[in-house]
Amino acid sequence: MTDAVYWTFPDRVFSYECRGCGACCKGLGIGMDAANGEVTRTMGLYPELAAFARPRGEAWTAINPRGSCWFMRDDGLCRVEVDHGREAKPAVCRLFPFNRVFKLGKYTVVDFNSVVCPLEAHEDGVEDVGLSGRVTHSDIAAELKGIKDQALVATALPFDGDETQQTRYIEQERRVASACFKPGATLTDALEAQMGGAEAALGVINAVQEAWEAVLGRPYPTPSAKMAAAALWLTPSMRFNERFGPRRYTSTVALERALGRMWWVWLGFLADGEALAGRALTMQEATGLWSAQASLAYVLGCWDMAPTLGDGPLEIGANGERKDRVMAIAKASHANRRTLKPLGKLAQGALAGQPAFERIATLRAMEPMVPNLRFRKARG
Repeated sequence: MTDAVYWTFPDRVFSYECRGCGACCKGLGIGMDAANGEVTRTMGLYPELAAFARPRGEAWTAINPRGSCWFMRDDGLCRVEVDHGREAKPAVCRLFPFNRVFKLGKYTVVDFNSVVCPLEAHEDGVEDVGLSGRVTHSDIAAELKGIKDQALVATALPFDGDETQQTRYIEQERRVASACFKPGATLTDALEAQMGGAEAALGVINAVQEAWEAVLGRPYPTPSAKMAAAALWLTPSMRFNERFGPRRYTSTVALERALGRMWWVWLGFLADGEALAGRALTMQEATGLWSAQASLAYVLGCWDMAPTLGDGPLEIGANGERKDRVMAIAKASHANRRTLKPLGKLAQGALAGQPAFERIATLRAMEPMVPNLRFRKARG
C-alpha cells in the first residue's frame, strides 16, 4: 500500500485490547476470503458451518444467529482464536476494528469502528499501552495485502465526480488529517484546515458562540485538553462517515462546506458532556454524540448563514406550539431568497421566551427540513 491509501486515523496512537464484550460479533455474518482459501480452511475446521454458507457476489459469508456469532463463547472470546490461534480467524475478523475498507477510484480508504470497539488512544511518550502495543498503519496494510478477495476490502464509495474530483477530495481530507494529527495540534489549527483559512475559521467560532448564547443562554464551552486530543484523532473519521453516511443533505457540496461548522459545534457538545459526566468522554461516547447530534450541529453551525427552503410539503417531527415554531422558521426560510437574513435572525422570534431545552427541541425538530435547506452567505 502506497500513497493511494487514505487513513482516517493516526499512526501509532490507538491500541486495541479485546475485552470480550462481543459487541463486534453480533449478527453481522462471517465474511471469508474465498480467493485466499479461507472458505475451505474455515469449513475444514468447522464443517457444520457449510450449512450456513452463502455467496455474496465474489465473497462468501456464513449466516450467524441473530445477536451473536457461532464462535463467540460465553466469556465473549472467539472460539476460533482460542482453539486455533488468531491467524485462523477470517480476515475481516482479524482486521477488526480497522476493517472498514473502501475504494474511491484509485484510492483505498481505511477507516475504523469507534462506535462498537473500545479503542484507547495514547500520546507520545506513553510506554504502557497494553499487550497489543500501538496499532500501526504498516501492520494493517500487511493484513490487507494478504486478503486476495477484494469484495471484502474494496467496498465502492458513492461519489458523483471524476478522478480529478476524487483526488481533490482525498487531498483535502489529507490536509485536514495532517492538521489534526501533527504534534502539538490545536483545535483552531484543525478548524482552519477544514474551513480553508484563519479568517473563515474565526467566522465559524464567532457564529457558533452567538448560536450557543442565543439558544443555550450561556457562553460556548471548551473541551478539556484530553478531550480535545481525542476529538482531533477522531475528526477525519467523523468527517468521512458523515460525508458517506445515511443522513441526507441538500447536496454533498453543501455538506462538505458545513462539516467544519458542525465539527466546532460537536466540540461544544463534548465539553457539555464532560461537565455532565465529570470526566473526559471515551471515543465511543464522543462518536455517539456526533451521530446523535449531527442534524442539530448542522443547524447551529450555520447560525450566521442565510437558509432558503424550496417548495413542497414538510413532515415536521413535532406537534402543538413547537410545530408552530418550526413552521414559522420554515416559512421565513422559504421567503428568504431575496433578503438572505441569517438563520439566527429568522429563528429569533420563534425561539423568544422559551427555555433553553425547548429552544433545542424546536431546532431539533427542524431535522426533516435539513435535506431541503440551502445555506448561502447572509446579507446581514
